[in-house]
Amino acid sequence: MKITKSQLKEMIREELLREGEAIKKVRGDYKSDRERNKQDFDRDLEDAEKEDLETRQKERNEGKLNEEPFSSPEAKKIMDQSLREYAKILRKAQYKVVKDWMTKAKAGVIDFFDVSNGLKKGDMSRAHPYETDFLRSVLTKDKIIDRFRSYTGGRKRRR
Repeated sequence: MKITKSQLKEMIREELLREGEAIKKVRGDYKSDRERNKQDFDRDLEDAEKEDLETRQKERNEGKLNEEPFSSPEAKKIMDQSLREYAKILRKAQYKVVKDWMTKAKAGVIDFFDVSNGLKKGDMSRAHPYETDFLRSVLTKDKIIDRFRSYTGGRKRRR
């Protein structure tokens, strides 16, 4: 039996199509295995988080979490009140810092990148590292970034 050139081409084409389908099937199986493993991992993580939360809730209900940390109920009351005052002071300081940044940004003196670089780089004797970390966390909040964008049009201004 003689095979013509066109018949040979057609046979090769069919064989390549079959191989392509086999490869797609293997890839699909691999992807589905990978997705299944990811789903299993996510499910295990959720279960572990639920168990941890349930354990903490049981301990809180039994009073175990509140027994050790304080030497007396008075000490707990003092620390709770002090923490409220500290948080209030920090919020006021944060408001003043953001207000200063925004005033300067409106005037076109600085932009987001200037503040970010100023907190990351420069003389280390200006502030303690934990202070610059706090200011960097204030700067990178979504609301603050959006306010900078509104003043600069969403892009870094040209000098």
